[in-house]
Amino acid sequence: VNFERPKDALVTLQELETIRPDAACYKVMFNAHFRLGDLEAQAQDAAKLVELGEDPATLVGDRSAFLAEARRIDEAIAAIESGRLLPGQAHNPELLRQLGSLLVEAGRCAEALTTFQMQESAEHNLPEPADDPYLPLNRFQALLCLGRHAEAAAQLDLFDSNLAITEAEAGLDPQAHASVLNRRAQLLLAPGTPYYDPA
Repeated sequence: VNFERPKDALVTLQELETIRPDAACYKVMFNAHFRLGDLEAQAQDAAKLVELGEDPATLVGDRSAFLAEARRIDEAIAAIESGRLLPGQAHNPELLRQLGSLLVEAGRCAEALTTFQMQESAEHNLPEPADDPYLPLNRFQALLCLGRHAEAAAQLDLFDSNLAITEAEAGLDPQAHASVLNRRAQLLLAPGTPYYDPA
């Protein structure tokens, strides 16, 4: 399948659909329709994937991660925002988490902070509510970017205080302590803050 020519690729994929309409086929069709910006067709592909037990949000996240890896941050953001227009995906916590992190990277930190708040609300509205143990660290980055240093420090303290619990209950990365230390160093090196220590 040639994704440099998505229209041509779709001709092949539509023929494949008549022979083998499986998840692999619809995943590729979903990506081809994404390249064409055809949201209606993406929604149809997503519905087929759900019927086959697949999560279309994973494809959206993977596409965005690929673009971010290539340092195409604005396109990565657009991929998530497009994905959130699909039925049932507007309040997907994982997409919101990924979007917030990308917005921080793009310097759109006020939007990122709002997005992280939306993520928290979405998590609490799940059939089985869950908390992202890394949310305080992501909020820290947005608050540091906005110069709200006291609030940023409070988010680190919150993460630190819950660290033992989240490690045991949420399978937190063993490097979590190192992440906190790294961010405290960022805070100490941010000029103009009460925490600034050039020594």
